[in-house]
Amino acid sequence: MAVTVTVLVLVLAALALYFFWRSHRARLARDQVVARERRLQRQFEAVMSSTRDGILIVTQSDEIALLSDVAASVLGVSRADAVGRPLSRLALKAVDDRVVPILLRQAFGIGTNDVAPRIVGVPGRRGAEDIRWVQVRARLVPEGLDDGPVTVVTIMDTSGLREAAEAISRSDAQFRKAMENAPVGMALVDLEWRLMEVNRAFAEMMGSTVASLRGTPFSALSHPQDLRAEADHLQRLYEGHQNRFSVEKRYVRADGNVVWAVLDVGLVRYAGGAPDHYVVQVRDSTDDRMHTEPDGSPRDARSADGTREPHAAARGAAGSAGPARP
Repeated sequence: MAVTVTVLVLVLAALALYFFWRSHRARLARDQVVARERRLQRQFEAVMSSTRDGILIVTQSDEIALLSDVAASVLGVSRADAVGRPLSRLALKAVDDRVVPILLRQAFGIGTNDVAPRIVGVPGRRGAEDIRWVQVRARLVPEGLDDGPVTVVTIMDTSGLREAAEAISRSDAQFRKAMENAPVGMALVDLEWRLMEVNRAFAEMMGSTVASLRGTPFSALSHPQDLRAEADHLQRLYEGHQNRFSVEKRYVRADGNVVWAVLDVGLVRYAGGAPDHYVVQVRDSTDDRMHTEPDGSPRDARSADGTREPHAAARGAAGSAGPARP
């Protein structure tokens, strides 16, 4: 009898140890799963916070399952108030690219797979009439959550790009307006030293027209003896050894007369530092050169072949338009 009791006690003890061991293993496995889920959650949140695009996830029943901080900021809504609520109850209005009001389900393409991104307008931050344009793209995930498929929508704010483009356009327009109306000659010159754009004052100084001078090599206007006057300066400017330079040299007008000019040259660079184009201001200095010759006689303007030309004639021809010399 005692032996039977002893065996029974041993069996019960073994069973208890076995179940305890199984429970311990199950607890360890559960803890590992929880730790893995937490680690994945942290990684997911890190990715969501670092991406430039906003993420919106909507269930089959139109419930907002997830709204990233970026998406909430772009759409101008509260993340805490949005998650768990139907998309239709979100405090948000949307318009299409023709500024026609549309439902949020249509705006975000819920239940669809977008082949290409779409442009949607949402309320901006500068008043009731302001529209923030965003680029959205929907992707249907068949087995997204336990209750069925979900739509994952990426949202990218394009207003910053548009505003930057508009600011650049305004700045460019203002610069060109100032250039066109400047009392001194101005020119935009490419890296090959070819005239891209000139103003009227420069064209008149050269006895030509704005249209005729566009695309003309700047050196083609130079006096033969001054062809290389600015070459070394341009090289140093291109290589970044100086920010700007000034040089005085002679140019040959379309009528063959010579004009002295002071060039102030600066180099415009891209944001990364690569050279883009030159901005040149050209000031007529012929009057400054109208002092006396070594023999005491007035210094007149001279033609390209060296013959003396009355300065008044050279100045009077400025109003006549002619083709630029090659």
